[in-house]
Amino acid sequence: ISDTHIIVKKDYKKEHRFVTALKKAVKDINALSPPPDFVLFGGDLAQLGLQAELELGKDLLSGLKPKVSMMVGEHDWYYDLGEKWQGLFGDQWYSFDHKGVHFVVLNSVLVEDYWTEKKMSSMERMLFMAQLDNPDGKPFTVGKGYLGNEQVEWLKKDLKNINRNTPVVVFSHSPLYKYY
Repeated sequence: ISDTHIIVKKDYKKEHRFVTALKKAVKDINALSPPPDFVLFGGDLAQLGLQAELELGKDLLSGLKPKVSMMVGEHDWYYDLGEKWQGLFGDQWYSFDHKGVHFVVLNSVLVEDYWTEKKMSSMERMLFMAQLDNPDGKPFTVGKGYLGNEQVEWLKKDLKNINRNTPVVVFSHSPLYKYY
């Protein structure tokens, strides 16, 4: 499941269609036979990264029978720079092994800080980043992939002890290179 962009607004008289769609996805996955071993959520659970959006998304995903692994998207991250997301879902990057395969989940939505100098509010930063491809001219994946030094060092350590014959699957919300 990916890019649900959950929206919570007080003025809606009925449930937003994105919420309805996620409920249907959960129901459909739970009905699969055989059931999946796990579900990866591919990022952008929320539209604006607001607490109510993230909490509703977590609540809806909790209805899934399989284990859920979460990946962050820019819509989840830039309102509070991931504080609420990490509080709900844990590490922004991590790995796990399943049936002889090593899975790596990255935070691929990082960009260099441009908001501090411009004195942007949290919502201004979020709305700026919520546009497809950063309008400041810097793609989410600056250069040949911007994961930040800390994440790159973690990845090196994570992969160092993996046997070269072990399949590795890497998940990233945004591409690690600019292809369009």
